Amino acid sequence: MAKVIDIRCRPPIGTFLKMAMYANKARSAEMAKAKGLELAPSMMHDSMDLFFQEMDSIGDYLACVSGLKRGIDLKWGWIENDEVYAIVKQHPRRMIGIGSIDATDRRQALDDVDRCINEYGFKAIVIEPGTHKDPMYADDRRLYPVYSKCADLGIPLFLMVGGNAGPNVSYTDPVHLENVAVDFPEMKIVVIHGGWPWVTQVLHVAYRRPNVYISADVSMLFPGGDQYVSAINSYLSDRFLYSSACPLTPIVGYFDKFKTLGVHDAHMEKVLYKNTATLLKL
Repeated sequence: MAKVIDIRCRPPIGTFLKMAMYANKARSAEMAKAKGLELAPSMMHDSMDLFFQEMDSIGDYLACVSGLKRGIDLKWGWIENDEVYAIVKQHPRRMIGIGSIDATDRRQALDDVDRCINEYGFKAIVIEPGTHKDPMYADDRRLYPVYSKCADLGIPLFLMVGGNAGPNVSYTDPVHLENVAVDFPEMKIVVIHGGWPWVTQVLHVAYRRPNVYISADVSMLFPGGDQYVSAINSYLSDRFLYSSACPLTPIVGYFDKFKTLGVHDAHMEKVLYKNTATLLKL
């Protein structure tokens, strides 16, 4: 049985069920099939009991659950942090809270960081800048007050700059990520969705910038995924974090697939658990 921290889970509960990936199961099933996977029973039946059973079948499994602030199209997700807090509070030994920030309103964004960290006890902040109602690149100066706050508090920033991270592919260009990493060298930055499709480039940024961590989740199964594995097996073994992006991929199916991708046994425990535990100070 494995010990796992999954840094990106959307459980089948509450407002999460209004997201397109839950609401349009036929579309989600086609997306899973394209990756050689099937929808999880917990997703098919919108069941938290099945969700926990799937976690337990793997072992000691912790799920990081974050709010979502995707103002560009609310069907892709808008889940308030107080709802995440209530969910995590119900299951404190199964879930870890991550706060989500909409930087459109600077004052509100800074207050939200304070509340998430100091009141709710969340372990990190996630920003998806390209999905704001007014999409932003990662190095947009309107985001810098939030970055400064995270740096001052010593908390990791989860930055969604991969996959469908904005209106076009320029929002995932790693040059914007690297600018942030250079401007805030003391802040640990986790790249959600692995910066895909710019795999070679984002891995080069991680090579150059020791405060950049990679979590590729479903992108491990896309073209170029073998490059993530090569990086894990060389210089990135201490800065790669496991995630399923559940329910985009099923917890069990993705875990089984991940174990076949070629990550060396010497690094597997670090990727699955130790790196994240260290980063989040668990």
